[in-house]
Amino acid sequence: MSSRSAVMLLLSLSIILVYCSSEAKKIEKIEKIKMTQKVRGDLTVNLELEGSDPQGAGDEFTLNGTIQSGESIELLQLHWTFSPNIQLIEGQQQEENLSLPVPGQALQRVVRLKLKSMGKVRVYLKAMAFTENGRYGATAYYTLQNTKTAETAEPGTLKTKNKSLSQEPKSPGIPKLKGRKTME
Repeated sequence: MSSRSAVMLLLSLSIILVYCSSEAKKIEKIEKIKMTQKVRGDLTVNLELEGSDPQGAGDEFTLNGTIQSGESIELLQLHWTFSPNIQLIEGQQQEENLSLPVPGQALQRVVRLKLKSMGKVRVYLKAMAFTENGRYGATAYYTLQNTKTAETAEPGTLKTKNKSLSQEPKSPGIPKLKGRKTME
C-alpha cells in the first residue's frame, strides 16, 4: 500500500468517525427533548338565555352563566365580553379570586344586558381555572344576528368551547399584519 493510499484511507476513516459522532450527538439531543402535554381540565361553562331574544334597540335581556368542574379549583377567574352595541345593566363584568373547592359544585353568574343599537350581538363568558396541575379555560358565547329589523332577526344561539392551555409559558407570537402595503 502506498503512502498516498494510506493517507486517503485514514482521511476516509476520520470523516466516517466525525459523521458517526455528530449523528450520535443528534440522537442524544433528541432523547433529551422535554415532552410536555396540554393540561386537560374538567371545566365547563354554559350560558342560558332567560326569556326571549332582544328584538330592537333598548331591549333588555338576561343571560345565566353556569361554571362547573369535576375537580377542585383553587383559583377561578371569570370575564364577560360584550359587543360594542351591548350595555351591562346588572352583574359584574370581571371577577377574580373565586374558587370551586368541591368537585361538581356549580357556580352561577347572571348578567342583565341592554341592546343599545341593532347589529351583531355577541356575549362571551370566559372562565380561567388555576389548579396545582396548571391552568386551563372554557368559554361559552351567545350570538344574535339582528342586523336589519326585528322581523328578520335570527334566533340567538348559545355555544360552548373548552380550551386547554399548556403548562409551559408561550413565547410571544409575531403579530399578523392586516391588509397589504403598497409601494408608491
